[in-house]
Amino acid sequence: MQVVSERTTVPVPKVFRHDLDLANDVGIPYMFLEAMPAHPMGCSYDKVLSPFLQNFLTQFAEYVVQLGSIAYPTLSTITCGDAVLTYDNSTEHFEAS
Repeated sequence: MQVVSERTTVPVPKVFRHDLDLANDVGIPYMFLEAMPAHPMGCSYDKVLSPFLQNFLTQFAEYVVQLGSIAYPTLSTITCGDAVLTYDNSTEHFEAS
């Protein structure tokens, strides 16, 4: 979430505390997040009035484009506490596959 927050305008809640270990004091993985300002739609997606739906879809599309633009040119590692995700986004990796 830190990467998304730093590289996009997508709203991301602040993480106050997390523990992904099953052996933690709670006994299950957890994450405490900041409450995000929002308004419930109050109805299903297909019942949203056209002007509001257009605004929602435009904003959603902008977020999807921003999320898709996050790329790393070489081998990258993302860490979150003890969890580590390593992946290769380099050209050589895709050419070899």
